[in-house]
Amino acid sequence: MAGTRRAPRAAAAIAAAMGGRAIAPRTAHRGSKRTATSAARGGGMTLRMRMRMRIDTQDQQQQQQQQQQRRQRRHVCKCDSQGGELSVEEPRDDDVLPDGLEDSLIKAANATDLALQDGNARVIADVFIPELFDPLGGPMMANEGDQKRYWDMSKTFSQKLAENTGGNVRVVYPDAGVAAMLSSQWVDANFRFSSLNDRNPFAEDDNVIVIACADPQGVDKVIEMARKTEGTTPLVLFNARLASGEVGVGLSARRLRNEFLSSFVVAYALRPFQGGTVFRLYNEMWKVFIADANESGRFVLLSEMPRRPSGEELENLILDYLGEGDSGDDDEDDGNVLAGAAKFVKNLTRFISDISKPIS
Repeated sequence: MAGTRRAPRAAAAIAAAMGGRAIAPRTAHRGSKRTATSAARGGGMTLRMRMRMRIDTQDQQQQQQQQQQRRQRRHVCKCDSQGGELSVEEPRDDDVLPDGLEDSLIKAANATDLALQDGNARVIADVFIPELFDPLGGPMMANEGDQKRYWDMSKTFSQKLAENTGGNVRVVYPDAGVAAMLSSQWVDANFRFSSLNDRNPFAEDDNVIVIACADPQGVDKVIEMARKTEGTTPLVLFNARLASGEVGVGLSARRLRNEFLSSFVVAYALRPFQGGTVFRLYNEMWKVFIADANESGRFVLLSEMPRRPSGEELENLILDYLGEGDSGDDDEDDGNVLAGAAKFVKNLTRFISDISKPIS
């Protein structure tokens, strides 16, 4: 009926559909003039008007409570044109992982720039690709084009870092031959080239120095450059491999290297391993992910910690994860563990394949 007032619940529903905007209930009806006149003559509001105001107040409070509850929901909602709520996928912990190699390098450059802006003079960015790089053995380059892909990673990272900083970025490569080859190929590069073997590998007007892909043979020169630039020019280690798997490395040399690396802040780290990946983004905790056995293409956050996890810690985390849901039947448990292992290894292989695709 035309004169019927909207129910408070209907008004609340409409307000929710309109994005939380309150819609005042219609209070006018056929007897409103008489009620107003009676209120004026009586010098105050009638009992019916007071009751209506109380209902309206309760209605507004209910709307506010509903809005607060919607904000506290773990999933995100939006309204369609008819006012109904459409559920959007709930944010997941693995959303922080990159979509591919180029995305990872850009995020690494952004995180490095943020760390530099915060006043960190020594920063590390690691983007390791299993098929190109072994943590102990170093670059493998087993397939044709791997060498180019390896150096292209440093270009993508350095170009983005130079764009972000807006200053003079110098990229120092392991030897003069590599630096000369890349400078002739990358005529569009927005950064400067030099090598660890140069007599003067950096200049006074350099704003940021990136040492790209340093190896154990160049560790002394890297340390020397860090000492010379200390207090003047920020230093970034990109995909550095200063540790050596060779037997016979002295304890004092290892201690010196570890002390040197401890003076750096890790702005970005992506280190896939057999069964998952270790990840860190600047100003956040170290995170350990493994492939979700129940959902293809997704990863489960196993742990967060303030430091890089050790190999033993990674192994224990994976074993604990695979052992979840034990029912007491050894044969059945073994089957569950093997099935779970097969699923997350398959998903991990897909992730590594995506992260290893050439940069477009």
